[in-house]
Amino acid sequence: MAIYKIGGHVLPGYEAGEKVVDLWGSIDGDTTYNGDSLQPVFSSTKNLSALAIAWCVDQGLLDYEDPLLKHWPELKYKENMKVCDVLRHESGLHKLSKGLTPTDLQRSNIKNNSIGQVIEMELQEFPESSKRCYHTMTRGWILNELFRRVHPDKLTIGEFLRKEFSAEPFKADVHIGFESDSDPSYENIFELDVLGVGSTMFQTCLPTFSKFKRVDLNPIQFITKVNNVRKRIKESNNQEKPEDILLENVGKFSFSDRCLIFNKKELRTGEVPSANGTCSARGLGKIASILASKGSHDGKQFFVKRDLDKNAFSAYKGMGCTPRVYIEKSKNPDLEIVSKNRDGFYGWMGFGGSVFQWEPEKEIGFAYVPTFLEWYDMLNTKGSVLQKTVVECVEALNKSDSL
Repeated sequence: MAIYKIGGHVLPGYEAGEKVVDLWGSIDGDTTYNGDSLQPVFSSTKNLSALAIAWCVDQGLLDYEDPLLKHWPELKYKENMKVCDVLRHESGLHKLSKGLTPTDLQRSNIKNNSIGQVIEMELQEFPESSKRCYHTMTRGWILNELFRRVHPDKLTIGEFLRKEFSAEPFKADVHIGFESDSDPSYENIFELDVLGVGSTMFQTCLPTFSKFKRVDLNPIQFITKVNNVRKRIKESNNQEKPEDILLENVGKFSFSDRCLIFNKKELRTGEVPSANGTCSARGLGKIASILASKGSHDGKQFFVKRDLDKNAFSAYKGMGCTPRVYIEKSKNPDLEIVSKNRDGFYGWMGFGGSVFQWEPEKEIGFAYVPTFLEWYDMLNTKGSVLQKTVVECVEALNKSDSL
């Protein structure tokens, strides 16, 4: 977990822009794991692809209201689709009729239009009640195709992140895809871990003092969450499934296969800008601090115009930078829960627990990245409790500074 506070002293001895909380730990005593360790962050990746598009807007390369056809003329039958529609999960392309293979996802093949040609031939499909339908994977692929067409050097989003953030001046270790598994950063990746339904249920029955306990729920709480997961799965039957892009001919997918999809080398080296970000908590925390401080960090500026009322990362909530974007129109009771400890925060979360968010008013950047996937908690409530605690600490410190 890494939390940044910008814009003044937060803890004695810390300058503006410095980390004020930097915690990590391992339940099995692995001393090699630390704040720089890399791991998959699932949908927290969506912030990174939105950040890339925000950079394009800041550079004057496109506008959120632009039709995609303006920059991608081969995109047939989609004259009314705008950039903002894709960001808001309203493009009508929440699933693909043709499955993609890991080979299609490799950077060199993306540049040969392996994914673009599939999207070009798709027809839009909208739910009956709303334009909005969660784009689990397709949002990132569409944005990547748009990005590489407008970028002056024709970079993919993964290449852009490597150039602009992983290197100087920010040195934020975040990746979407690697050139190969021989990349030096690839050696620092920690695999995800998950317990099945039966094992998790057993864990909930262990006493809280047990050193073997890994699940902070009692049996009733767990059953309630599992029922919520089942409801979500039923509601999302029309969306594309992550396993649709797994290796061909692998047979039936087990529960673990579905959860640990990005442990596979072929899925890590490719680019899935909605889901396969491989990041450190420190890297995400640093980028969150940049977004919380209107594009600057430690005296270095990322956004040129700093017009964040128009940019995706401040007042413009509709650009897919808050969980409310997806659920607010559905009158989902989860809206109150997902926002409970996150008032003022922007940013997304990832399957299993990761949180990558920022609070512009208080100038807090926050990242929480676990390797143990709590698949039964669809709202990442553990991260939200930590967010609330951080805000309370910042408010208390600011109050003491003013005395």
